[in-house]
Amino acid sequence: VGVARNTAELGCAVGLGGQIGFIELGQLPAALKSERFDAVAHAATVYGRRGVSDCELLDANVAFPLRVLDACRSRNNHCRFLNTDSFFNKPGNSSGYMPAYVQSKRHLWEWLQRADRGVVNLRVEHVYGPRDRPPKFVPWLLHELAAGKSVRLTAGEHFRDFVHVVDVA
Repeated sequence: VGVARNTAELGCAVGLGGQIGFIELGQLPAALKSERFDAVAHAATVYGRRGVSDCELLDANVAFPLRVLDACRSRNNHCRFLNTDSFFNKPGNSSGYMPAYVQSKRHLWEWLQRADRGVVNLRVEHVYGPRDRPPKFVPWLLHELAAGKSVRLTAGEHFRDFVHVVDVA
């Protein structure tokens, strides 16, 4: 079961072929009461693009996962909370790219470290797959190359893990 801020906006999850059922946050306490979950994974994120306000970003990236964690803790003491982190949150990363997003991910991790037990931080790096939005790196790169455009990249000294969404699921 996946917990979504808004199940109407789950177009990116269509490629999972019905393997995961989604509920909204308000339905989580009842689901936890009737079912035993070993873990709940938090994968929702807002990058702060397309005019998203700082409040929306903080709600999605900090408050929402903390509400999910609170719901898990109040109903099931054995449930692990799996947080999907970002390579932007690696110690020493100072790229300056998407500063509000990076700050929110770091802020969430600070809160999660206060949890007494049961939090697992999974740092998945570049997730790609069907229904990726055009600004993401892989779809952007493929679009530019398919259009015959010259693509300017760095010297290639960075290490990044690219993982397909099916492998993450």
